Amino acid sequence: MIDLAFFAPDTLQTVLDGSQPIAFTSQLVKHNPETANWNKHRDNIAVL
Repeated sequence: MIDLAFFAPDTLQTVLDGSQPIAFTSQLVKHNPETANWNKHRDNIAVL
């Protein structure tokens, strides 16, 4: 199970829309847990 509670709402919407970067996978999320820092989420996804 993947904990999405701390992801930024716009990040979650991107995933729901299916427009996330191809490298943004469930394995990536499971092995790189995020904090509640939404700006860090956005920065991490931007480099994928």
